[in-house]
Amino acid sequence: MRARSACWTVLAASMIAASPAVADTDGHATFGAQAWSQTAPEAKYREFRDLPHGFFLESFLLRDRKGDWASTLYGTNAGRADGVYGLMLARGASLRVDAKYQEIPHLFSQVARSPYTEVSPGVFLLPDSLQRTNQEYPASYNLTMTDLLAVADGVPLATRTDISQVRLRSRPKTGWRFEVKAQERQRTGHQAMGATFGTSHVVELPAPVSQRTLDGDAIVNYERGSVRVQAIAGVSQFQNDVNTLIWDNPKRWTNDTTRTNSARGPTQGRIDLPPDNNVVRGTMAFGMRLPRASMFSATLGLSEGRQNDAFVPYTINPLLPQSRLDSLPAASLDGKMRTVTQDYRLTGRPLGRVWGVLRYHDDQITSKTPTYLFTGLSSTDVSWTANPTENTPFGSGNAVLGTDVNVNLSSWADLSLLAEHRRRTRTDREVEGDKENVLGGNVQLHPGDDLSLVASAQYGDRKEDAFSTQFMTDSGDKAALRRYDVAHRQQAIAQSTLEYSIGPRLQTTVDYTFNRSKYPDTDLGLQYSEENLIIGDGTYKATDRIDLSLGYGYDKLDTRQKGLQSGTPTTEWWANLRDQTVFVYTNDSWWAIARKLRFNGDYTFSRAFGTYDLTNKPLSPSIPAAQDLPSTLYRRHELLLESLWRLQPNYDLSARFYYENFHVDDFATQNIPLLGITGTGATAIYLGDSMQSYVAHRYAVVMSRRF
Repeated sequence: MRARSACWTVLAASMIAASPAVADTDGHATFGAQAWSQTAPEAKYREFRDLPHGFFLESFLLRDRKGDWASTLYGTNAGRADGVYGLMLARGASLRVDAKYQEIPHLFSQVARSPYTEVSPGVFLLPDSLQRTNQEYPASYNLTMTDLLAVADGVPLATRTDISQVRLRSRPKTGWRFEVKAQERQRTGHQAMGATFGTSHVVELPAPVSQRTLDGDAIVNYERGSVRVQAIAGVSQFQNDVNTLIWDNPKRWTNDTTRTNSARGPTQGRIDLPPDNNVVRGTMAFGMRLPRASMFSATLGLSEGRQNDAFVPYTINPLLPQSRLDSLPAASLDGKMRTVTQDYRLTGRPLGRVWGVLRYHDDQITSKTPTYLFTGLSSTDVSWTANPTENTPFGSGNAVLGTDVNVNLSSWADLSLLAEHRRRTRTDREVEGDKENVLGGNVQLHPGDDLSLVASAQYGDRKEDAFSTQFMTDSGDKAALRRYDVAHRQQAIAQSTLEYSIGPRLQTTVDYTFNRSKYPDTDLGLQYSEENLIIGDGTYKATDRIDLSLGYGYDKLDTRQKGLQSGTPTTEWWANLRDQTVFVYTNDSWWAIARKLRFNGDYTFSRAFGTYDLTNKPLSPSIPAAQDLPSTLYRRHELLLESLWRLQPNYDLSARFYYENFHVDDFATQNIPLLGITGTGATAIYLGDSMQSYVAHRYAVVMSRRF
């Protein structure tokens, strides 16, 4: 992938250098050099970006036109791991080709360490001598692993996604439009993944990522008179080059099927990773204009996904006969999922001031996967439990019948009403069907050019047809548990946007969103959630040389959950959680010397604060009261100061200073140990990828050229 980036960079540089000789070419290029420092190796600073030291090509744009032909070459962050490159070639409105290549880095951690060695993709080994020592001297396991982890090597925790896109559009004759587009996504690197031997013994590994996704679509549109027709055919393919994850058991160097203590188990563990799969899809759409400004449209879509990756045996322990592939009912799943989508809409204006739409949408997902009889399971890779079970092919359906009516009350007021009936079905769940009626409305007021108000609200009441407590107990859950995606829910949503201009120099906008969900029949599980979000911004043009903008946002999310701790006696407990996020930003610009010297300043502050209020209802005086978890805090300051000097009409020289201050106080992400100890025994090996507070400075000198 780096070769692609280099080719694009060389192409851009050569075309920019040659551009002045072409009279009908225009564009720009921005380049410079930078240096930066960071007080702690925290990945958050470069999480989704690449910050090289030294020279960089920030952006470039080159446009050219010759007769009917036009071309555009553009890019940002050329030669970097977060680069974007694009090319457009067009001949009038009859033909256009777009190509784009993008790299997206994701840095998870720079401090992760692991005692494992990845000898091949997905296979992690430990020295045999270490496994033997830990097996023969289990009492020394904590000390042995502590010493080993203290000198463990650092491991990479980062991925990169390379996206290649191409799109061809053509209008060969009146009424016809053709389009072909394709996209390839390649994701590589390593990310943290937990692995277990079926007990509390957990190992965290830097699991390899090597995945490829390919999407392609062909689209044909035809329009004649009042009729429109569209046909789409597409295919998607996912390929995972790492099929399984295999890792050594640090506590054993020989396999075992008899021990019952924490040192039992196989010498290795194994997890099957996401399988290769593909989807073939097609869509037909039809539209017809009718009298009275009406139109009818219908869309029918059909897709089928297939997955036929090979099964892995029940267990990796060779002492168990179920470790052989012939113990399985089949060599692979031969899985198929079929989706049928229908959408019908009738829109029209029955009265001069009334516009409406009647719509129906339906999605049906059906499993065509064969049923297999699995004879049992080996949950810990130590023993075999005979428990004949068949896989249950599952599916779901979602149908929505709705209407929208808009009434033009006056030249400055519109009122809209919404009504929907939703019906959902599913198989192999505690709730096989539910229905929901939703009512809502929207009002738009614009009494003048300087004032606009849009407000909407809707309310829905979702009720299940029946609840199977037997399903919950069969799956090992409490009979009173209600999962929020199927539980009885009463939901209220409201939104409003106010735009106001005070003269030609000041414009303001305020948005407010409210979302509340109640679960009145839920005893165990999520009982209540409420979110309030407000965002405001304003722009003030103080003079012809000074522009000021300011923004503010506040988001508060409250949830209430109830749980039940088993034991003798049992204990009921509640978790009241609150997440609050605040952000403030300002962007300011001042031309100190008109069109010659400009100063820019950007500042952003964000703060995320979480509280965890835990209470319980002990049924025995011996059970202590619940203790609140520590609150969490994430705070970030980002500052950019820039001075820009216009040397000539086509040249700008800038000096930039960046400052970033990140502070974290979170018990779940800080001070993560390499060896996890429960009581007196070590039960986990972690990567130790803790988050850290930091301060970063960056300095850059940038030149821009327009031509």
